Amino acid sequence: MLEQSILDQINQIRVNNGKTKLYPDSLLLETAQNQSNYLAISGNFSHYQKINKSLRDPQLRSEFFGADEMMIGENILFLPVGSKSLNSKLRGASATYSNYAHEIAELWLSNVPDKSNLNSDEYAISAVSIKLNETMDTLFVVQVFGAPIADYEYVRSKTSFPYSTLDGNKSMRLLAPKIKSPKKYPYGIKTPQRFSDCPKPTKKRWMEVDASLTITRDKMLFCVYELNQVRRFFSGPKDGLAVELISFENQFNCDGKNVEQANTRNGFSYLDGRLMKPVYRNEIEKQRLELQEKASKQKSNSEEKNCNYFKLGKTPENFTDYPYEVKLHYIRNKKFCVQVEFDLHCGELLVYKPATLPVKYTIDTVKYVPVSRQTSLTVDVGFEKNAVEFNGADMEELLVQLKNKEFLVNSIRIDAFSSIEGTRSANEKLFKKRAEVLVAELEKHQKGSIKYTLKSQENWDLFYKQVDTTEYYSMKVWKRDRVKQYFKDSVNAIQFKPFFKDQRKAKITLTITPVQNNKWKQLMARTEWNSIMGVFNQSGNIDDEQLQRLDIIQCYLQRVKVEDKSLVDPQELVIPQLKEFSKANYRNYLFGIQNGKTYDAAIAVEKLKKWNSKLQEREVDYNIKAIIANHSDEFSSKEKIILIRSLVSELKAQEAKQELIDDVEMWFHIEMANLVYGGHEVNYVKKAMPSLNYIKSNYCKKDSSYSRKMELAKYYISFEQYDWAKELLLPYVEGDNIKKEAMALYLKYCLSYELENFPASYYIELKKAYEIFPKKQWCRLFIGNCKIPLRALDWPSTRALYCASCSELIGEAKK
Repeated sequence: MLEQSILDQINQIRVNNGKTKLYPDSLLLETAQNQSNYLAISGNFSHYQKINKSLRDPQLRSEFFGADEMMIGENILFLPVGSKSLNSKLRGASATYSNYAHEIAELWLSNVPDKSNLNSDEYAISAVSIKLNETMDTLFVVQVFGAPIADYEYVRSKTSFPYSTLDGNKSMRLLAPKIKSPKKYPYGIKTPQRFSDCPKPTKKRWMEVDASLTITRDKMLFCVYELNQVRRFFSGPKDGLAVELISFENQFNCDGKNVEQANTRNGFSYLDGRLMKPVYRNEIEKQRLELQEKASKQKSNSEEKNCNYFKLGKTPENFTDYPYEVKLHYIRNKKFCVQVEFDLHCGELLVYKPATLPVKYTIDTVKYVPVSRQTSLTVDVGFEKNAVEFNGADMEELLVQLKNKEFLVNSIRIDAFSSIEGTRSANEKLFKKRAEVLVAELEKHQKGSIKYTLKSQENWDLFYKQVDTTEYYSMKVWKRDRVKQYFKDSVNAIQFKPFFKDQRKAKITLTITPVQNNKWKQLMARTEWNSIMGVFNQSGNIDDEQLQRLDIIQCYLQRVKVEDKSLVDPQELVIPQLKEFSKANYRNYLFGIQNGKTYDAAIAVEKLKKWNSKLQEREVDYNIKAIIANHSDEFSSKEKIILIRSLVSELKAQEAKQELIDDVEMWFHIEMANLVYGGHEVNYVKKAMPSLNYIKSNYCKKDSSYSRKMELAKYYISFEQYDWAKELLLPYVEGDNIKKEAMALYLKYCLSYELENFPASYYIELKKAYEIFPKKQWCRLFIGNCKIPLRALDWPSTRALYCASCSELIGEAKK
């Protein structure tokens, strides 16, 4: 009796809302009883049954009990008896069936999906079943709804519904809505009647066309990558293309008077929506020629195909703001011929960046031995008038080095210059004393005497340069005796004191044997480098022995720099940008990179390729690949793929860590699959499959996080591997911790089979999503190119829920 009370309560609600009453149906009662029994025994709260596949969802259950040709809806509810959550009328012994029926109806009305089923105009018959789980002290309530899609022989058994007071015959025939095919189609387009109207090979040829259809807010565009591919389809003047725009209103409505329209799904029409004005051969050929001319003027890129857009008309205002679908019809001689199919290209390609590969650079360890143990140093010193003490910073530094035992002085040569004011003999005597003082100072710091030679002269050359730009320039032609006589007068000489001071100097060249410490060894290395380069600059020639010597010097200076004991910066060595010096340039460049010098990846690769054309060294080849890998976004896919494959072999030969090898191999397969995808080929999935299989096996091995799996699922969707995506998504669309992103992907791409064959199951998943998504977000799952298809709304429960929740998206897109 409680079951009948609930059905009566529901019917009263429907009548109050202007709906017809639901007839109680015996077959649906068996369906409801089966589900309520399952819920009460298992204690689960779900529309699904897990034990018997034939009873898995409401539709399968109704068919199992004989309700064929019927679209099924189902509401379920569990009601803890005596719970404080219940209406106060249900607590205590005075509660009646009517009280329980009212409470159950109110609970269903408070839930939008359940309320949508209660008020749906589609459903004509129903049944309610209730079972009590005594252990849980809980009622499990199931109401099943039915909408016949064919003529249905309705039978109401008195045994099944002993308390029904519903008027009407116990046996009657419920008639399915009659659908009429359209008598004619817009713009005089007709259906094909003969084979010649649309030869069978035509569809196959269209499948080979690399194209897509784009609907913007104001334009309908047909994208073709190879212009000549479409030319052959338009030989007759009435051969053309027509866009079909399908909106919600073309198929459904929410005004309570839903009448099934003739459409392609029920086989009564060639169209599901509104056919736009066709564009015929002459206009298509005109646009093709314009696009061909435009393409010929643009710089071609062999790797990337350009999309050539044919304009097929204007998009109706606001059309794209609503749920919609589009189709493109190939019209042959003004007759429907082929519905052109396109890949939607949903999902997202993976952007994979492997771990940073080390740029390798080996500094050879060949020992540097200076060519000669003996070398020379030259310093300049100055003297005050008549003084024997010397001055000069260079000399002070030399003495410090000598004190520090950095070298031994073998001999000294002194080229002395005196001022011109004194006599020659006096100047020679003075310089002899100065030389003795200098040598004595040097001998203080080493054992034994130091041989020296002295060459002294008056500094007439400097004097003539000094007066050249003064008022005394005429002195340049005076005889030297006259000049000396002139300066004997102290009044005359006083003006020239600065000149005389500059004239008093000595150039001291010391022949030394350096003590072999790093400092002097570096200086000798730099001297030798400059010496070799000096000879090259004069002759333009350099032999292998000299190049080898340069390599030893460069490696030595770089090693010292690495050890942080550098006096000479190896990157300041002068290196000609010539082929002969490829190795030196390579070493200099890589040393800079290893020490933090920034570089442009593309320029670096070009430099290394140029140098390696002569060197042919494995290290250089590896570094080219490593730089490309580390800056992969700066290089084309083709360039990367050519090198990555060999890089894997290179790493294996180097016995690199397997983790690094696997990382680069994953990069290779992702780049390869992406390249195939971007090639816009008809069989792109087949070509990419070897790489896709590798990615499937290895992408989540190291990181199996949710975000990683979502990246991979979207990638599978790009390649239409929906079953693979489904396998990844399932753990995140079941249970209590459902992820919104996973559920959206699951509904849009992974349930096509369920949508076609088990629409009740599809509705259950949609209902599950409704409970976790904000209402607007749920409604927008039906919007855009990559969306839930409109055919999902064929199911009464789905359409009722959509109509109840998505009012802002319902209403005809402006035609």
